Amino acid sequence: MILSQAKAKYLRSLQQKKFRDQEKRFLVEGFRLTSEAAASDFKVELLLHTREFVRRPEHAALVRFCREKRIGIAETNIRELDSITEIETSQGIAALVVQRQWRLQDVKRVGEGPEVIVAFDSVADPGNAGTMIRTADWFGVSAILMGRGGVDLYNPKVVRSTMGSLFHLPILADADLPELLRKLHDQGFVVIAADVQAKRSYDAIPRPEKAVIILGSEARGLSSEIASQIDHRVTIKRLGNAESLNVGVACGIFLAHFCAR
Repeated sequence: MILSQAKAKYLRSLQQKKFRDQEKRFLVEGFRLTSEAAASDFKVELLLHTREFVRRPEHAALVRFCREKRIGIAETNIRELDSITEIETSQGIAALVVQRQWRLQDVKRVGEGPEVIVAFDSVADPGNAGTMIRTADWFGVSAILMGRGGVDLYNPKVVRSTMGSLFHLPILADADLPELLRKLHDQGFVVIAADVQAKRSYDAIPRPEKAVIILGSEARGLSSEIASQIDHRVTIKRLGNAESLNVGVACGIFLAHFCAR
């Protein structure tokens, strides 16, 4: 079918958080992200593509796959698609996806090594959040908790930065972090917080079998609401003269250590 103007207007509205929250839907764009969404357990309601997109065999195969899954398919032009996705140079493909509402009971242990959950405490930068989700996916964490007050999981920049990892693991968005940490404590998890002011290095504490790694706001650090739930505050020792370490880089260093089998 041809995309209607009314539908195009609705899809453009999803660039705004208030409409994403209201509709519980979000957009993905590009061949890789759309392929990841279609192959995942997320519900894809509509595939959008340009006529030119299906000229490549792998692109046409994606459209056939979506048709076989009974996903709605609409043809549009590149100018309209660019306006819907807010990307100046889209690849001619996008999809409308229903948000997934994860719960703590959905979290399952990954592999046979340490069970690690990552918590974002008011992480605000979309690029950092997306990078941290990709990093957590790489190291096989069991889940991600995104506390309230941080960036929206379905912000288009976050979605793009995840490079598809958004569809690979449970991510509890807009989470009541203090309450979830209390529940995880009751399940035997050790809560470890990254704190630039901490005296101990991350590799100076025993590596637990069940750990929650908390990474705080780039500007403000850890919030006072979670202070009582923290078992260890640790840092990454500075060897040079840089004022600070990017939170996404810090995430990778911590996970490389605490997720090691």
